[in-house]
Amino acid sequence: ARATAQCTHENIVTIYEVGEHDGLPYMVLEYLEGKTLLEMFEGPMPVRQFAEIMLPIMRALERAHEYHIVHRDLKASNIFITTRGQVKILDFGVARMFETPEQTVERIALSALIREGQLPDAAESSQDTLTQSGTLVGTLPYMSPEQWAASEVDDRSDIWAVGILFW
Repeated sequence: ARATAQCTHENIVTIYEVGEHDGLPYMVLEYLEGKTLLEMFEGPMPVRQFAEIMLPIMRALERAHEYHIVHRDLKASNIFITTRGQVKILDFGVARMFETPEQTVERIALSALIREGQLPDAAESSQDTLTQSGTLVGTLPYMSPEQWAASEVDDRSDIWAVGILFW
């Protein structure tokens, strides 16, 4: 949530504060009036109208991916259209940071140096993997194959969900 809060974009819900109160986590988000994309469905939506809604979503995802953030739960109920027509992505609650190819190479090289005894084990803790693996996260119909396999995900998982939305 803290990483997502730093990722500002006009089509991503603004996170004003992240914290903990009495041992429970909380987030303070911007207040929005309108409907989710799911609530707007009253039957098939014209392709052009849907594409116009999805274009700002793609721009928002592009921004999140620049920050190495993958949403992991993109679906119609997490896309919001305000009463003024602004489109926002909601609920980055299960979002994760993903590794870039360069970070993956660096992590593998660092692990090799630790195994060979050239670096102390403590160095490994500073290179925790950014994407949690081994956990099934997301909404089943929208999940990418990587999510189904509970393996590491990256920006392509969000692109998969966009394809499912279009379908």
